[in-house]
Amino acid sequence: MKKILVLVFLIFVCTSNLLSQSSFSSYYSQNRFGLTSPGAMKYGLYGYDNPALLAAINSPDVLFTWSDQNKRFSDLNHWGLFVGLPNIGFGMVHQTEFGYGITDYKLSSAFGNESFSIGTAFGWSSGDLSFFNRADIYTAGVLIRPNNFVSIGLIGNFPVSFRSEFAADLAIRPFGNEWLSIFGDYAYRKFRFTGESKWSAGLAIEPLSGLRLVGRFFDNKFFNAGVQVSFGKIGLSFSSNLNQDGKNVANIYGLRVGEYDRNIISTLFPKEKYINLNLLGGIKYQRYKWFDDSNTLYDLLSSIKAAKDDESVRGIAINLSGLRTNRTYIWEIR
Repeated sequence: MKKILVLVFLIFVCTSNLLSQSSFSSYYSQNRFGLTSPGAMKYGLYGYDNPALLAAINSPDVLFTWSDQNKRFSDLNHWGLFVGLPNIGFGMVHQTEFGYGITDYKLSSAFGNESFSIGTAFGWSSGDLSFFNRADIYTAGVLIRPNNFVSIGLIGNFPVSFRSEFAADLAIRPFGNEWLSIFGDYAYRKFRFTGESKWSAGLAIEPLSGLRLVGRFFDNKFFNAGVQVSFGKIGLSFSSNLNQDGKNVANIYGLRVGEYDRNIISTLFPKEKYINLNLLGGIKYQRYKWFDDSNTLYDLLSSIKAAKDDESVRGIAINLSGLRTNRTYIWEIR
């Protein structure tokens, strides 16, 4: 049934009216706040760039980011808010120019797993639509991660009143881990009588667990240099945009809160610890809304994954006393 819905969606967006001259937020505009191409590092922009990324999210995650286009740290003329949940995402980007403002929204969803996922999204705008010449947009995305060495992303942007845009991104991890990622992306947008293509390429290095350094070169000879630091459930990021003359054009700042990520503090000051997993009372699929603190399968799997990603955790101590559950849940936990 899900495959049929996706097929109907793709047929709909491909046969929409794409001939008039309204504009929309293009692939690189949507990816402006991203340090890398969408599939190269973590979850990208939580479905705002490629909705298929949402299938890999296990817990709620929120990113607020802004650009100091006027060279002021507190300048909020251009900012973005991105929220990721398991299989669902919401993003909004606000921009002000010459006294006119526009806010672009996108609601995304995905299904699949970390190896293969498909996502769809719908975007709309509010504000000075005529000045920015905006149109509603549909997005379809695919993410393929067959192993630890490669990620492939495919994206289609289908505005309701303009010609479509297609993008592909590739990330290669030569060592099969996060230490080094080589990434690149390519976007093609067709106009009435011609076409426009753009590309970028770069490196993402994680010399210490929780510390990521990124360099990204664009075909217009602009260059982004950025750093991301993770403290577990909180992360900070900074990047500087340089033009072809090496002059700083703008800086982008980011604050992330939510799902546990690798922790640089644990890396620099390791302290071995063990996690207690108490299964007393059994495991349920979901809790009652009130006065129920039972274990659920989702919470247990999330705790195990967080412990796996935390390098300071050396083991999990499991209390099986009074365990009551079925074989399916036992297999999942195993």
